[in-house]
Amino acid sequence: MAQLRSARMKLVVDLAQRAEDESANTLQVVRAKLQQEQTKLAELENYYGEYENRFSVEMNTCSVAQLVQTRSFLQRLAIALEGQKQQIIAVERTLEACRNEWHKRHLKHNSLKDLVARYRIEEARDRDVLEQKMLDEWVSSRPSQNS
Repeated sequence: MAQLRSARMKLVVDLAQRAEDESANTLQVVRAKLQQEQTKLAELENYYGEYENRFSVEMNTCSVAQLVQTRSFLQRLAIALEGQKQQIIAVERTLEACRNEWHKRHLKHNSLKDLVARYRIEEARDRDVLEQKMLDEWVSSRPSQNS
């Protein structure tokens, strides 16, 4: 009976460990996604800055059509930058949710491990008490050697 209960407890702890590991993996994937999105933003910002600098240098020598086209392109780049910033905010929210989920599962896993450890200590104490009781009964049931 105790072995069955011990096997069940181990299974529950293993399931909690697996859930924690899955959350940790998801957290790692989302962190990588955030890094990727931040890199995209940096690249867009660099491209925008370079294009804007080139435009300000060539502004005096370009035609009105080129000027309108360049400003339009810079506007589209600014919109893309804002979209990328919004994407980063969304991924940061997802990351926070993943972090909270991992933390919850981590605490649950640790709680279950602690509970199993307490049960094992109790079982060992109960076995010791039972052994002592059996030993006491055996000793008291033996005929006295002094007689």
